[in-house]
Amino acid sequence: MAGVPRAVLCVQHQDDCPPGYVGQRLAELGAEIDVVDARQGRLPDPRAYDLVVSLGSDDSAHDDAVPYLSPERDVLETAVRAEIPVFGICFGAQLLSRVLGGSVAPMPAGPEIGWLAVQSD
Repeated sequence: MAGVPRAVLCVQHQDDCPPGYVGQRLAELGAEIDVVDARQGRLPDPRAYDLVVSLGSDDSAHDDAVPYLSPERDVLETAVRAEIPVFGICFGAQLLSRVLGGSVAPMPAGPEIGWLAVQSD
């Protein structure tokens, strides 16, 4: 993919976590966005898209009892192997971390919610 993606798969996990500003900006740039609810159980083949966006959720990316977790991990893994860009937001970033071999665990002090400063090496 060079430039703006033409076809975007947005995986949504709950009604109050839509594509929001990301979807709005992609649409302004001319992308066609397919928003798919992960809870419905059937996710499309990510190889039909130029970009995959995995959105937020109140569920835990480390909880394998979440019914849609395994199918979505498969979608993200397929996208990564096909060299399709994947953008994870919140829950989606945690799930992508697992796909790439990282670990995700609950914070002892509870979840952090909102805008936070991030430092990286």
